[in-house]
Amino acid sequence: MAQGVIFTPKPPRAARAYAPELLTTISDSLDFRLYPLQQKNIPFYAVGPQIALSPEIPIKHVQGVDDIPHGVEGILNILQLQAENDVRAVLQKSYAALKPDGVFLAVFPGEDTFHELRTAMINADVHFYQKAYPHTYPMMSLRQATQLMQQCGFQEIIVDKEKYLISYPSVGALLKDVSRYGGGNDLVVRQRHLLTPRYIDYLARPGVWPQDSVYQQEGANPTRESNLKAFNPPASNLTVSQASPFSLTVELIYMMGWRPGAHNPHKLAPGAGSVSMTDVL
Repeated sequence: MAQGVIFTPKPPRAARAYAPELLTTISDSLDFRLYPLQQKNIPFYAVGPQIALSPEIPIKHVQGVDDIPHGVEGILNILQLQAENDVRAVLQKSYAALKPDGVFLAVFPGEDTFHELRTAMINADVHFYQKAYPHTYPMMSLRQATQLMQQCGFQEIIVDKEKYLISYPSVGALLKDVSRYGGGNDLVVRQRHLLTPRYIDYLARPGVWPQDSVYQQEGANPTRESNLKAFNPPASNLTVSQASPFSLTVELIYMMGWRPGAHNPHKLAPGAGSVSMTDVL
């Protein structure tokens, strides 16, 4: 095993069965973010599961970042960065493949994704094994994503997030859906014997599964109610005001940046402006 590798080799993640409602939600969000570029008819090379975008956005799907030719105008990275051994290297390769003024856009699960599941599994690990084991991918935060983009040379960086709360009638139904939402466990150090029937039953005990959703923690209601309902799996019973006993947060981080070029906006040096703010205001 190569030093520094934390994920095991798997079949291409683009071929995995992601939840259709997840891909639909991502398609809608990408269409919104790419709307200003539609008139430019920029072709994108996409790494990850196939999604349908607006007809004005031509897409060519490739298996990995190494398959993207140099000198392209746009790159999409969909649900791949959370499972990369070296995220910086992937961003550097993407940057190198872009032509000047080229745009890179990625979407991946953020650090709050599955936080309820991680908390419950820590409780169960300590109960059964007297220590905690890793069960899901380590996720990036907004700050980490921004720093990586800056380190790789991208400019005009935009990073934001969307959060969704999915509710389930049972822990078993929830666990079956984890990989469909970009989770699962490809960690080299994972323990294969942990999820016994007794372990799963313990997760459902009162006090083991955290009941305070991320929305309650932030003191805000979920937005885009129609998308939240569409994002819900058929077995769940999500309402905006009340969730079932087993809720799962999915946080999607979108980060966008440009390779510097002649048409990128540049900051002027202090005092170099030609219009006074008093004239504008």
